[in-house]
Amino acid sequence: MPAAKRSKRGEAGLMGKHGHDGEEWDDDEGDGEEEEEYDQSMPDSRPRKATRTPTQAISAEVVATGSTGMDDGHDEDEAEGQFESNMSQIQSQDADVGLVDMPAESGIVKALHLVNFMCHRMLEIKFADNINFINGVNGSGKSAILSALVLGLGAQPTNTGRGSTNVSSFIRNGARDATIRVSMKNSGSEAFKPEIYGDVIHVERVITKKGSTYTMYDANNNKKATSRRSVLDMCDHFNIQIDNPVSILTQEVAKTFLTDSSPTNLFKFFKKGTHVETLEHLFVDVDDILTQSEYLLERKTKEMKKLEVNIEADRQRYELTQKIDEMEQEEHKLVQSLVWAEVKEKRSEIEDARNDALKFDDDIRKCTANLEKIEAKKAAKTARMQELEAAVSEMKGRLDAAEQQATDIRHRKRGLAREQEDAKRNLMKCERELRFKREEAERVLQTIGELEHSNNADAHDCEARQRAEKIAEKEEQLQQLHHARQECEQAAQELDGAQGRLHEVKDRSMQELERAKYRLDSLERERRNLIHSGQSQLSVWGQEFPVAAAKIDRERFSKPVYGPIGQYIRLQDKTWGVAVETSLRNFLPAYLVDNAADAAKLKRILASVFRRHQPSVYVYSYANAGRKLPPVQAPAPTIDQVTSISEPVVEAFLVDHGRTNITFLCKDYDQGRELVWDARGASQISGLNGQRIAGAFLPNGDEMRAGAGNRYYSNSSTRPVRLGADVAQITREIEAKIPAAQEKLEQAKTDLANARRQIADNEAQSKERERQLRTIVRQQRKLERSLNALRQEDELEEPVGVADLQSSLHDLEQELQPIQNKREELSRLVAEYDSKMRDFDAQNPMPDKTALLQEMEPYVRELDALPAWFAKYELKENKSKERLEQAELEKQAAEVHIQNKQRDLQEVEQSAIERGLDEISTTKSSKRYRHELQQIQARIARSKQASNIDNIDEFRRKFHEAQQQFDEAKNVLECVKGYLHDLVEARNRRKDKLEFYVDYHFCRMRTYFQRCLQHNGFSGKLDFEKQFNKEEVRFDGKLHLTVLPAKQEANSARSTKSLSGGEKSFSTLAFLMSLWDVMQCPFTALDEFDVFMDMMTRSVSVDLLLALTRMRRNKQLFILSPLKMGQFQDKMGDGAQLHRLNPPDRHQGTLNFSSQP
Repeated sequence: MPAAKRSKRGEAGLMGKHGHDGEEWDDDEGDGEEEEEYDQSMPDSRPRKATRTPTQAISAEVVATGSTGMDDGHDEDEAEGQFESNMSQIQSQDADVGLVDMPAESGIVKALHLVNFMCHRMLEIKFADNINFINGVNGSGKSAILSALVLGLGAQPTNTGRGSTNVSSFIRNGARDATIRVSMKNSGSEAFKPEIYGDVIHVERVITKKGSTYTMYDANNNKKATSRRSVLDMCDHFNIQIDNPVSILTQEVAKTFLTDSSPTNLFKFFKKGTHVETLEHLFVDVDDILTQSEYLLERKTKEMKKLEVNIEADRQRYELTQKIDEMEQEEHKLVQSLVWAEVKEKRSEIEDARNDALKFDDDIRKCTANLEKIEAKKAAKTARMQELEAAVSEMKGRLDAAEQQATDIRHRKRGLAREQEDAKRNLMKCERELRFKREEAERVLQTIGELEHSNNADAHDCEARQRAEKIAEKEEQLQQLHHARQECEQAAQELDGAQGRLHEVKDRSMQELERAKYRLDSLERERRNLIHSGQSQLSVWGQEFPVAAAKIDRERFSKPVYGPIGQYIRLQDKTWGVAVETSLRNFLPAYLVDNAADAAKLKRILASVFRRHQPSVYVYSYANAGRKLPPVQAPAPTIDQVTSISEPVVEAFLVDHGRTNITFLCKDYDQGRELVWDARGASQISGLNGQRIAGAFLPNGDEMRAGAGNRYYSNSSTRPVRLGADVAQITREIEAKIPAAQEKLEQAKTDLANARRQIADNEAQSKERERQLRTIVRQQRKLERSLNALRQEDELEEPVGVADLQSSLHDLEQELQPIQNKREELSRLVAEYDSKMRDFDAQNPMPDKTALLQEMEPYVRELDALPAWFAKYELKENKSKERLEQAELEKQAAEVHIQNKQRDLQEVEQSAIERGLDEISTTKSSKRYRHELQQIQARIARSKQASNIDNIDEFRRKFHEAQQQFDEAKNVLECVKGYLHDLVEARNRRKDKLEFYVDYHFCRMRTYFQRCLQHNGFSGKLDFEKQFNKEEVRFDGKLHLTVLPAKQEANSARSTKSLSGGEKSFSTLAFLMSLWDVMQCPFTALDEFDVFMDMMTRSVSVDLLLALTRMRRNKQLFILSPLKMGQFQDKMGDGAQLHRLNPPDRHQGTLNFSSQP
């Protein structure tokens, strides 16, 4: 049981209805909640709630006063005397309040109705308020009535003493269910929830083959509760102990009650009947509550100390606010002085501005006069320029005519010169031909001379042999050079091939170097952009996006603009980050608008921000946002299943345009091929609704596109995943990649340097080979020319004759004569053209343009100087105009400045008046006052920062409230400390009185037991062995019972096990009646307690029971017996009733125990 719930029960049990110092405790508080903590299947473990009667109140009063002191060492006579005195007092009190002769108003059984229960097909009994005798032969259903009463009030089947654990075994043979209906009185001050149930409570339990159900009805048969918990709450309220054999003694327990009950169990019955067990639980609960209270009090005390430290710190801050007020007053004075110092300075500035405005009028007059002089000079110069232009124009006409004449002369002279050049070229050609013929004639003459001197044939043979040897030698050398040339060419080809491969390596190295440089530059640029953009999440998509977002926010659109789309997408599984980004790469940086007008406006904004790679703008109707599509079921997830999109518009757009609901994410190539390319893949997918699969993406971003051709696209992008990533994460990923990129760049540089070095070495070897090849070729050509000459000489078998040579020489001489004649004719023609040229020059002299130019030069020079003069004076004029405009502007500005100053002065004066700053005389400049004001404001700011107070008035209010609450809490804590101390003292006093309470009830029980035995001539005693653990508030002990039958000596008293059956039955009845005297239960029951008694003992026992019931009219007693009760009917009196049961229906001879599980 939780301490918070046990506290109410414990306090109510220890202190009654009044707590410490007379403070009221609410008896009803927590009654509906605390009982739920008990196990429904274990009623023994639940403490019972005692109902205080006047008798108990007097007993408790005797215990509290401590006027009676009894313990185990007191003499029995003194105990009996004390008991008689206390009983007299109790009876007198009971008589005074008039409760002894009054029947019970609540908690007793009014009627019992059974249907198909055990041997009863239909049975209804109305019980008397005091004592009920139920009589019948064996098998008539007496014990069935007691079992129905026990089961109907919520007990388990084992509590009936029937040996059954299955409640369905109590159903009458042949019936499907059984019904038990118990009617309880519920009126008076001890009624159970009378506002709900009224003066009668009907408890109905329906038993079926599968179990049982409970229903509680009010007096009008209206259903009010349907749980066993409610029934047990009612039993707890009336203190009905269904599971206690002392309250309800079944026939099986009655036979062996004393023999089977050990002293320890008898002591437990005593504790349970006298509520000592309940008090033990209550004391434990109270100890727990007090322990928790002391812990809470200690914790609150520590918190109060911390709070006191905080209050002291706030008090110091409060004192600091007082100083801040003083500084603010000083600040107000400085503000007043500053305002009127500024007013004084503004008045002085206005006066100075008016004096400056007068100076601008003089500047305007000077500029105007200067402009008039410049205009006059410009007019004179313009007239002179017109005169010069006319003279120069006339001279240019004459110069043009002379130029035309010179052109005609040059044209005719060039024609004559061309004819002269043609004649000279023909002459030179003729002379060259004549020279060639003469040289050939000289060679023929030389050959004729050599032949005339050569007449020896042997010499000719010797020369032929020498030529043959030289030819063979040179051919061998030529063959060697040919082999050397082939080797050199082959080596050159190999070097060329190696050179080509090295150039390919160099090109690849250069490309790798460029890629590495680009990669490193891209990473560093992206890192700089991210750092420069701050912590804006949009910067992960590019440095321009935060700027674009700011401009979009300032612009007015008809509907919201969504973008970039990637910022609304979050990954639920980061495994698919690369695949999702690759699939949606064209949409992630794009923007969404609802109409074309917004799209045009957005494009203008983006064009002003993005220099290149401007994001796309999609026009999409926002009305499609609410559309829901059925989910697609497939072996692989779709993109929309692994992503969460915060905006419905973006989600609908990606479904319609990005096809995210039919694009799958496959874990490997085989799964993608089976799902996308295999014809059976569509059969594994449900929910497509007629759509075709768009394709699949692998975790590395590779795409497997569906359709004709089954195309596969590899992903080469290495960009980090940006979906759902923040700026810091992307920056860390980029910084982690930079060292690898730098290392790759260095490796590419090393590879390129190695390739270039190898190319240089190869080129050097190639040049050496080329040089060797050229040398070989030169040697080869030289040998070939020498060899050809030798072969030509060798081919001449016969020497040429002199006559032939002389004939050839004659022919040459005849050919020379026409050539010489032609030469003379051409020489004459050239001389004629020379004469013609001299005559043309003399007849056509060139016109003299120099004189015209010299005549025109002064005019041109003067005319050329005029633009500079005009430019100079134009500049002067512009400067004068600028000075005039500047002066006019400055005058206007001065006037506006004066007006502004006057307006500012008026505003400052008006503001000062509105702020209540009366005009005062100032002795310092505004700068000085402002400096002092800044100092005092800085001091105020430092003080406020030190105090860390945003709103001083609110802080003061809260401080006063906190101070007041702290003082009140401190007082309350002191009161609680005192109250808790009083509670602990009260607890200790009640612990001290608890042991006396137990001794008192045992003494009373012992005396009553002895009196009951004496009615039948028996004697005996109850011995009490107890151990009281005061710390744990627990009683452990044994209760020994000894009986001496009638007419036996006192020293022959023996244990109950050695008694006869009747003696045991009477001893059991005496023990139960003595225990009933100290326990408070609304009704008790005895089943076949008298079967082993003789008639005399039975008569005495019945008289005792009748006497007990007459003395306790507020209790109800059920006596079940198979023996006749007619002889006792006259003694019963009012409040008693005899119920006779009919003989049993022998169609069912045994209970249906065979159905037990």
